[in-house]
Amino acid sequence: MMKSQISYIDNLTQPKHGYIEPSKFKKIQYNDSLKLEEEKFSPIIVDLTVDYLTRFMMGIPINEAFQVPIEGYINLIVYKAAIKTKNGLLIAMGLEEPNEEVLSIVSEMQAFEKKEGKSIDCFLNQITGLDDKSIFAACKASIYDLRYKNFDYTNYPIYIGEIEPDQTTINNIRVMVNRTINFFKQQGVVEKVGFRCCSDGNIENINSGMSNYLIKDTMWDLKTLKRPISCKNTLKLFINWLNGQKSNNYKIKNVNKIGLFNPRLNTAYLLEISKISKETIEIISKEVMHK
Repeated sequence: MMKSQISYIDNLTQPKHGYIEPSKFKKIQYNDSLKLEEEKFSPIIVDLTVDYLTRFMMGIPINEAFQVPIEGYINLIVYKAAIKTKNGLLIAMGLEEPNEEVLSIVSEMQAFEKKEGKSIDCFLNQITGLDDKSIFAACKASIYDLRYKNFDYTNYPIYIGEIEPDQTTINNIRVMVNRTINFFKQQGVVEKVGFRCCSDGNIENINSGMSNYLIKDTMWDLKTLKRPISCKNTLKLFINWLNGQKSNNYKIKNVNKIGLFNPRLNTAYLLEISKISKETIEIISKEVMHK
């Protein structure tokens, strides 16, 4: 699912109950007797941190688990370096490759930030588990996800140091990561993590905003929503599956269930594709996929 397709779904007016009705999903409620306190922190960054930390805690090397934030950090450094040069606007906007002058400034800035303890490497080196220090550093690193393939920095704080999670946020993230790990252990072996199925049938690895986990015959998404799933969530899940049917990857092509696990509510939602009518699939293919 391409970024433009995701944006289209976010702004799409769906039928009253949605193309893929949330009520059709089997709801599975888990109970660990733990209660999360209301955090005063960006829900997007919490969502990203839970996803990336879960990957790391499941054994994925740190640079792979946080691949998107790393690329986002590089984008930001290139942007900051390019705007210092005379004709660097196109480079800053990602429309041209960095030239030697920009790369030289990038190298200097990275060295300075590393010395000051502000580079993403400094944060990643502090992540060893689910202790407070690791979660704090994971939040700081995950913020750079917002810079991945996004060259409009006017809506985001340039100085990452201004954004810091409080203790409530750290505690909540720890609980949600543990819930996610326990959930996936119950489901079986995770065969693929962090991918999205594109409209041309290609499978892209670890992309921003997509947190798919492939387990057996089910494609799971992970979201720390404060409310039950909506028709936007269900449509994105289904379209990702539909795109996957064009793939040559037999494991993804053989997926016959889609699901979403929400560690905040400790709830899973699961739907068998066979329960979606052919008529609905045709309507989505015509009205959504080809827009």
